[in-house]
Amino acid sequence: MTITLRIHPRRLRTGLLVIAVTLAVTSFALALVARATPLARTKPLERLGLRLLRNFDATGERSIPTAWGIGLLLGIAGLAALTARLHLRRRLDHVGAWSLFSALFLLFAVDDYLSVHEQVAVPLRQMIGSTAPGLFHYAWVIPALIVGGVAILSFRGFAGLLPASTKRQFIAAGVLLLGSAIGLEMVLGMFSPAKQAGAGVTDKDVLFLLVANVRQGLKLVSESLLLVVVLEYLFTLTGRVDIALTHVGPAADPGPYKDPLAEEGEHGGTGDNTGDDERDNTGDDASRTVTPPALPQDTIRRR
Repeated sequence: MTITLRIHPRRLRTGLLVIAVTLAVTSFALALVARATPLARTKPLERLGLRLLRNFDATGERSIPTAWGIGLLLGIAGLAALTARLHLRRRLDHVGAWSLFSALFLLFAVDDYLSVHEQVAVPLRQMIGSTAPGLFHYAWVIPALIVGGVAILSFRGFAGLLPASTKRQFIAAGVLLLGSAIGLEMVLGMFSPAKQAGAGVTDKDVLFLLVANVRQGLKLVSESLLLVVVLEYLFTLTGRVDIALTHVGPAADPGPYKDPLAEEGEHGGTGDNTGDDERDNTGDDASRTVTPPALPQDTIRRR
């Protein structure tokens, strides 16, 4: 049985945008309530509140919004790799550009999962002496600005050769992604460090949570738009994109394993000897020459 799912880019775009906004708003509301409410009154309530905050906090590295963003990055990398493969098979240009694009977003996904940028931020902050809140409090934005600039220069010519509609959406999604991931991270550094959950809430905490969740929401929106842009470009190459799910039935049961050596022991070798006797008899019959019976002499004379 085969189930075919036909992908509609417009419906997919709408669904992804709704999910991105919902995750951002939910994260902001839960984080604000958790910080403003003294959850330490009862331990069960405290554990429940912290668990919700940890699962939906868009500023956390191990949260549902972060996991959703990693999935979007992997989807972009996979679609870009498929586009590069189609370009190669049809002998079109920009195979290397699409391959590099795929590898770049795969690295972004790995970075988000392993939090490499957060680990780099601490030694960089110590090197530049930026321990107080400021634009470069999250010092990983410094190498990120360099990588972003190189990426813009590298893909500028590539984006210019895309179809007009794809090019506009590609550039808009890329600018929104860089602006939210790097630009708003620099703004966020001006309000850091924020207080921990249950310690009360101040105006600075509200601004920190607001900027953090707006940043994460815009990041998810830009990744969703970029995924749909690459998917729409695939439509221009193939006409449509379908996902086929084929159900393969279970293999036939071969039954219990039978050891031929064990069978030989059970029969005492009778089967093999019988086979040898049959083969010997067959060989003797084949090698014999059949001689017709002798006729009497009277019969021969009469003929």
